Amino acid sequence: MYVTGVGVEQDDTEAAQWIRLAADQGHTLARHNLGRRTGPSYNAPMTSILEGSGAGGLRVLSLFMGAFLVSMAFGKLGWFTDSSVLVAELRGWWGSAPALSRWYIDTVAMPGAPLFARLVLFGELASGAALVAGFRVHLAAGVALLMVLNFHFASGVMFQWGYLTNGFGLPVVGGLAALALGARRLPFSILRAY
Repeated sequence: MYVTGVGVEQDDTEAAQWIRLAADQGHTLARHNLGRRTGPSYNAPMTSILEGSGAGGLRVLSLFMGAFLVSMAFGKLGWFTDSSVLVAELRGWWGSAPALSRWYIDTVAMPGAPLFARLVLFGELASGAALVAGFRVHLAAGVALLMVLNFHFASGVMFQWGYLTNGFGLPVVGGLAALALGARRLPFSILRAY
């Protein structure tokens, strides 16, 4: 209210006092706004939670990427008890994959398929849920990025021109990379203890 001057005269000093009080009581948005302050004192002008920063946009991105990963995991629920589905997919990729991807499939992916089938399912569910909740976004996005790149490498799709226009390619990789590298203390997130 005092930050924007809606309904009252704008007063940065009064706004800072109220936000500080709320932050001291553990209010997440108040903590965020307090951290976004400009200047060292509590009387410095306040900035909006979304104004002038990418935090709000990254939070929206983490929600959508999390929902995407959870949705992908639901399509793999059968992998938990039957890794032959993953093995069949790997065999299908092998025929059209470049030599480096074939080597990877033969030496890493196929021998580890029983373990990887379960890890992928758990990894997509856990990282997706963490991204939706805003919990440990750096870690969740990093894990998800490694899984996605692993699939793209094994399938050989990342070595094709169409990768640049594939909706599962650069948009997913770019979104996860942005979250892994840039998401810190996003609004509307579950915060870990500091």
